[in-house]
Amino acid sequence: MDQWLELMSRNQTYLPVVSHMIDRLMTIEDVAAYMQVSRFTVYRLAKDRSIPATKIGRQWRFQKEEIDQWMREQFRQSSHRCA
Repeated sequence: MDQWLELMSRNQTYLPVVSHMIDRLMTIEDVAAYMQVSRFTVYRLAKDRSIPATKIGRQWRFQKEEIDQWMREQFRQSSHRCA
């Protein structure tokens, strides 16, 4: 998280930080930054069970591999609709 704040304060890209998320669970904030959407969007998707997520206690957690696969499927479905 400290790396994230440092990068954001210098207005640099956060992709190097995201690469370190591979071996751990991601939070709503992590997923929002990774997908470049708002935290509210991720929360809504998780609550609606539209995105792969697990609720641990009162907090949502995500696995990067599942998010990557979900995004690939979303892009595929989107490209089929546009064709």
